[in-house]
Amino acid sequence: MKKILHKPIRDERGGVMVLALILLVVGGLIIAPLMGFMSTGLIVAQTDLEKMHELYAADAGIEYAIWRIKNPPIPATLNPTVNNANVVVNITRVISNPAPPPPHRIFRITSTATVIGGETTTTIEAHVAMTMRYVVPEGHPIHEIHKGDLHVTGTETIGNIYVTGNLNMTDRASSRPNSTIIVKGNLNMRDITRIRYSTIIVGGNLDMRNIARIRNSTIIVLGNLDVRGAARIRNSTIVVGGNLNMRGDAIIRNSQIYLGGIYTTVGNARIIGSLPPHPLENYHSRHIVRDIQILSWQNN
Repeated sequence: MKKILHKPIRDERGGVMVLALILLVVGGLIIAPLMGFMSTGLIVAQTDLEKMHELYAADAGIEYAIWRIKNPPIPATLNPTVNNANVVVNITRVISNPAPPPPHRIFRITSTATVIGGETTTTIEAHVAMTMRYVVPEGHPIHEIHKGDLHVTGTETIGNIYVTGNLNMTDRASSRPNSTIIVKGNLNMRDITRIRYSTIIVGGNLDMRNIARIRNSTIIVLGNLDVRGAARIRNSTIVVGGNLNMRGDAIIRNSQIYLGGIYTTVGNARIIGSLPPHPLENYHSRHIVRDIQILSWQNN
């Protein structure tokens, strides 16, 4: 037995070395692709992180554009930096046929974000509708609320008043200076009626005829403004959600005009000493609230 235990092993041929070499070769074959897979995974993870940042940044660009539409003036392009990404936002008014009813506006917004130092971009496109409506600011002096239509004639005068229907002014009717006149329906001015040094807000149309006069006032009309005959407007701010139609010898003089629709003249009617009409969407007032409706919002 002792001879067997102490008998040297003579059949060893380097088996362990061979096995080690085999494992080394197999490990080399596995590790190289594994490292490549891990490297690819890291790159993909980094790309996904960049795309996530871009998506959030582009989304924020849309939100910022909507805020600017609600708070004019509205720029054509915005360039904010959000979530370590450069964002380019374009705002374009959509001209549709037929046109939406005044004072309704549709805007197309595209927001493209690129992570600083990144190689990819993410773009979101949205369409929104903006509708303007008038409000009575808190604390504003409205001394009288008249329900239904109101007819003011003769030498009657009106002051701070809110009319829930139409307001018809004829003969020599006039407003007191520094008044706020709010009409939910239409305002019709005939004969030699006068409004001066006042704020006029009309939810429907304003129709001026004969020798009706408005001067040194702010005029906000969500519908159409028709100025006919020898009617005059001067030294005023004029905001029209619909169309501005002038006929006969009507004149608008030295006034700032914001127009949502189109401007037409017939006969000798004309605008004197006033800048060309500005886009309606660039007018801002505490009397006007802009409601936004999201029509579409998608990732391109």
